[in-house]
Order: sequence, then C-alpha cells, then structure tokens
Amino acid sequence: MNYKAPVASPFPGRTPSSHSHERDPPPFHSRAPRDQEGAQGAELARKLLATRGKSLVQQENLVSRPLQKMAVKNISCKMEEALISCALGKIQISACEKGIHEIKLQEDAVPESRTKGASVSFEIVEGPREMIEPLKQCTAWLRAYFCEPRLTEKLPVPAFHHPTFAKDSFTKAVLMALLQKVKFGETVSYKELAVMAGNEKAVRAVGGAMRNNPVPILIPCHRVICSNGSVGNYIGGKGNQLKPWLLAHEKLLKEM
Repeated sequence: MNYKAPVASPFPGRTPSSHSHERDPPPFHSRAPRDQEGAQGAELARKLLATRGKSLVQQENLVSRPLQKMAVKNISCKMEEALISCALGKIQISACEKGIHEIKLQEDAVPESRTKGASVSFEIVEGPREMIEPLKQCTAWLRAYFCEPRLTEKLPVPAFHHPTFAKDSFTKAVLMALLQKVKFGETVSYKELAVMAGNEKAVRAVGGAMRNNPVPILIPCHRVICSNGSVGNYIGGKGNQLKPWLLAHEKLLKEM
C-alpha cells in the first residue's frame, strides 16, 4: 500500500485527517449558537405538527432530515478519514471505530468511458497508517470493487454508523433492502425497490432515500434506475456523470 504526501482536497471545507473532528467551544459571551439551536427546535416542532393526519412515509419525509442533522451534531465519535484516487476521481471516507459515517464522491469528476480491457486505477493517497477496522474494511472492499469485483462477495461490508442507520425507518429499510437484494451487475427500478422495502406505493420515498444515501457504492444506489429503463439521477443529480460509468463497469465485469 503506497502513501503519498497530502494532496489538495476536492471536497470544499474538508481535509482528510486522522485527528478527531472537534471544534473549539464558542466564546462564553456568544449567544448565536443557542439562538440558532432554538430556531432549529422551533422549526422541528413546526414540522412535527405538520405531520398530523399524514401517512408514515409522509411523516418521515417531513421530519427525518432535521432529525438527522441534529443527530450528526450530537455525535461525539473520534473520526478518521481516508482519501482514495480512482477512476471516479477522489473518494473520501469518514469513519469511527463503530463504523462508516460517510462516503463522499467527487461530484465534478468526469471519468473516462469504461471500456473492456481498460485497467482501473485505485490508490489510497491519504490516511492513517494504522487504520481503524471499519476504515480498513471499507478501503479493502472498494479496492476489490474497482479492481477485483468478484472478491466483494467474500469481503465483509463494514458496519455503518451514520444516524440514518441508528433506528428503524423506511429510509433504512430501503437502503438495507438495496444492499442485501440487488447484487453486482443487477439493476432495479424505484418501484421494485419500494416493493422490496415493504411499501409498493412509496416510490417517492425511495427516491428520497437514494438522494440521502450516506454511503454510495457500498450501498449501491447507482443500481436503481427508472421504470422506463433510463438511468436517472445520481447523488441528487449532482453526480449524474458517475452513474453510467458504475453501471458500465459492473456490466463489463459481470460478462467476463
């Protein structure tokens, strides 16, 4: 495993580091954080009131995002990060000892067309020399996915520790159904995935779960396509140039 000197991060405002992501406490005289928390609490209360009389799926769509943001704020994990350079540009992984928090793809990357016989690069360009187990498992799994995909079936998928997976919800049910039931080289429609997750009418909620997937590639939201066969959006439309590459990569290697 080769390590290089730190490189400029393609992810604005974030620099890979093995240090804990703790911030200095605000000055004693500052009231802004408290006022801001109060405003967030009031907004959440308004959303909770708005869920009256709505279905469970509608309730989750209204409330889950602010709850997740508040949960992320309160997580006190000691974080480690790794930066990978591969055919999709840079991939940043954030993890703690309990599991993977986030996989962030370089949204402005423009990968070359995936063609048969072309080699696929993969290199860890920054990260701790002694990785915690979830980070070690994640980098090993991603290396296999890009370079030796048949090994992904034999390698453990790391645990997840993002708030999305902290308690039962329809979003979690959708993501876990996708992870467990849609294999390498396969695709599924949003409607079919809604059925797999236990609610055939929740197609819109499935789309929301795909947009909010904190661990793309590991949980393969790129395998979810439109019922008419079109590829559809990826990462909320921000990574649409990445999805065709991932689908072509899997199709080529499945046929070999």
